[in-house]
Amino acid sequence: MTPIQKLSTEIIAVRRQLSEHNDFDIGRLLAFPRFFDWVQCHVDHSMQFHMYLADGDDGVALRFFWNGCFEPTSMALWSNAAREARAIIDIGAHTGCYSLAAAGQRAKVWSFEPHFMNFARLTMNLRANAMSTNRAYPIACGERNATVPFSVAPGADFLTSGGRVGRNPGLFVRDVQMVTLDQFFSDRRGQFPIDLVKIDTEGYESQCIEGMLGILKRDKPVVFFESIDVEGSKRCQQLLQGSGYHFFLVNDESGDVSKVDVVAPVLGSSGKVPRKWHNRVAVHDGRMRWWDGIVALTRVSSTR
Repeated sequence: MTPIQKLSTEIIAVRRQLSEHNDFDIGRLLAFPRFFDWVQCHVDHSMQFHMYLADGDDGVALRFFWNGCFEPTSMALWSNAAREARAIIDIGAHTGCYSLAAAGQRAKVWSFEPHFMNFARLTMNLRANAMSTNRAYPIACGERNATVPFSVAPGADFLTSGGRVGRNPGLFVRDVQMVTLDQFFSDRRGQFPIDLVKIDTEGYESQCIEGMLGILKRDKPVVFFESIDVEGSKRCQQLLQGSGYHFFLVNDESGDVSKVDVVAPVLGSSGKVPRKWHNRVAVHDGRMRWWDGIVALTRVSSTR
C-alpha cells in the first residue's frame, strides 16, 4: 500500500464516524484531513458516479465526500428530468457533477467549461465514468460569438467555481472563445430536441439565455439556472417569461420546490445568498404537467 493509499484508507475511516449527511460549511470542510482519491457521489438511490478529489481542490467533490451530498434537491430533480431527455446542455460544467448526473440515460450531453483547469478535471471525471468527452468543449457560452477575457482566481491549488467572463482586477485573466448556443447548434437543427439545460456562469446567465432564444422557442427546454445577483436575475426573468416560462425556487436544504412569480436572489442573515437558495428552474407552459411529475417523483425518491 502506497502512502497515498494508506492516507485515503485512514480518512475514509474518519468519514465513516460522521453522519451520512451533514451541513459542514466550506471553511470546516477545508479543515478536515486532505483526501486524494475518487469520491463516490450519490444523487439518489438510482444515480451515483465518481469524481476525483486531490487535497481538497474541488469544492463539489469535497462536499460530496464530507457532506454526503451537493445541492441534493436540485441534482435529484436534474437527474430525474435527464432520464426522459433527448439532448442536454450543461453550461458552466465545472468539474462535471451535473453532466455526470445526466449520464447513463439515452440523452446526448454537451458540456461547456471555459476554464482550462476545470476542463481538465471535467474530462478526467467523464472518462472515469465511461462517458464520452466528444461533446465536452473548453469554451464559454454567451450572447455573441467572440474571443473574450475570462477571469479566475489565481493559484493552481483549487479548481475555481467563480470564473466569469470579463476582466476583473486581481484575478488571473486569459482569453477564451465564446459562442451563442443558437449558432453552435445551428447545423444540428431538427436532429434532436434539446430538453434540458443547466446554466451556472457566476452572473452571466442572462447572456447565455440571450444566445439561445432560438432553442427556447423551438425546443422549450427546462432550464436550471442560478439567481445570485439582482440585475442578472431580473434579465433572466424577462427573457424567459417572454418565451412562455414559469419559475420555481429550489431549496436545497429543506427539499421544497416552490413556484415563484419573481426571480430574485434570496439573502440569508449574513446579507449573502446561501448556496441552498441559488437555484431556479424555468419551465415552459407546455411542459408544466411533465415538470409536476418530475417534482413528485423526486419527493417520493427522497423519502425512501
